[in-house]
Amino acid sequence: MVDIIFLGYCVNKETAEKLSGISIAGNKMQLGVLRHMRQYVRNLDITTIYPVAAFPVDKKIIYRQAEIKLSDNIRAKRVSFLNIPLFKQISQILSHYKAVKGIARKNRNAIILTFNMYPQVGLPAVWTKKKYGNKIVTLLADLPIDDNYARHGIGKWIFRLFNVMTVKLLGQIDGAIVLNQKAWELYTPQARCLVMEGGYDDQGCNETEYTIENKAKLRKNIVYSGSLNEYSGIRELIEAMQYVNDMDIKLDIYGDGHLKEYVRSKCSDRIQYYGSIPNKEMMKVQQDAWALINPRAVDDPIAKVTFPSKIFEYLTSGSPVISTRLNGFLKEYEGLLIFAESNKPQEIARCINVMAEQPYNNMLDMAGKAKKFIIENKSWAVQVENMINFIEKEFGESR
Repeated sequence: MVDIIFLGYCVNKETAEKLSGISIAGNKMQLGVLRHMRQYVRNLDITTIYPVAAFPVDKKIIYRQAEIKLSDNIRAKRVSFLNIPLFKQISQILSHYKAVKGIARKNRNAIILTFNMYPQVGLPAVWTKKKYGNKIVTLLADLPIDDNYARHGIGKWIFRLFNVMTVKLLGQIDGAIVLNQKAWELYTPQARCLVMEGGYDDQGCNETEYTIENKAKLRKNIVYSGSLNEYSGIRELIEAMQYVNDMDIKLDIYGDGHLKEYVRSKCSDRIQYYGSIPNKEMMKVQQDAWALINPRAVDDPIAKVTFPSKIFEYLTSGSPVISTRLNGFLKEYEGLLIFAESNKPQEIARCINVMAEQPYNNMLDMAGKAKKFIIENKSWAVQVENMINFIEKEFGESR
C-alpha cells in the first residue's frame, strides 16, 4: 500500500453550494476520489485551498489555517491565505508549501497527488519534490486554458501568468491521470499516464428504472445544464430549435455564465431559462427530462483535451442523451447515446428530430443500458481502484 499526500481545492457538499468561485464539478470529483481512496492507502493526508472568489466578491479577507470536515470520515487541513487578488495567490502558494513540506518531511516515500497543477498546488508540490524527493502524480481535470471570456483587469493578467507557470509545472510531474489522451500528449508527454474520463458519484445515483408510464411525461422537454459560455454550444443549441420539427418539443436551460443575458433574450414559448439551482435539484430535473443534451463544440481547444463531467450525471439519470461526438468518447459509448457529429444548429436539430421519430420506449431502453454501463464501469469506486493500481504499479518500486 502507498501513502498519499493530496493537494487540492475541496470542501464538503453543503459548503460548496454556498461558495462563490467554486467549481461544483471539480469539487465533486475530488470528494469522489477521496471518499474511496482511504480504503486503498496506508496514510492519506489532505491539504486544501478554500475555493472562494477574491475580495470584494467574497467579503472575508483573511482565511486562517483550520481543520475542516469533507465528509463523515474525511478531514483536511485548510491552508491560510489573504483573500486579495495577487496577495491571495502568493499567500496560498507559500502556506500550502509550508503545510505539504511539514507532512513530507515525516514521510519522504509518500506520493504527492495533486488536483491539477495550477501554481497554488503545483509550486508546493514541485518544491517539496525537490527538497524530499517525493513523486508527483496529477489528476489533470483542468488545463491551462482560459475559458472565462468576461475576465478582465488584474484577474486576467494573473490568470495568463499562472497558465504559463502551470504549463512549466506540468513538465515536472512523474505521473498523469488524464480525462483525455490528447491532454497527456500535449501537456505531460514525459509522465507515465492513465487515461480515465472521470467518474460519477454513486451516492447520488437514482435507482428508479423509468418507463413511459412511470416517467409520466407531461411535456417533451430537452434539458441543458451547465456553463453558459461560447464553447458550451448554447448559442448553437438555441438556434437549432428553429429546425426542430415537432413544435411540442421545448428547451429548458439551467446554468450560469457570461452568456446569461443572451440566453434570457432568446426565451420564448419553446425556450425557457431557469438559472442555477442546487445540484440535488438539478439531478431531479435531469431524471424527469424527456431528453438531455450536451452541444459542446467539438473543435474547441478545451473540448479536445477534456471530458465533460456532466455526461456521467446525464447517463445515470435514466433519460435519453444527445451529445456532440467529442474525442473523449471511446468506442464503448456507442449505442448508449445519440451522437451529433458537430454542434452546428442543423446537426443538433437533426439528432433531436431522429430521437423524436423513435418509439420513446426504445430511447428509454438506450438510457437504461447507458446507466447500467456507467454504474458498472465508471463509478468512483471503480475508478479510484484503477488510480491506485496505476500509482502502485508505476511508482511503488521507487518507494
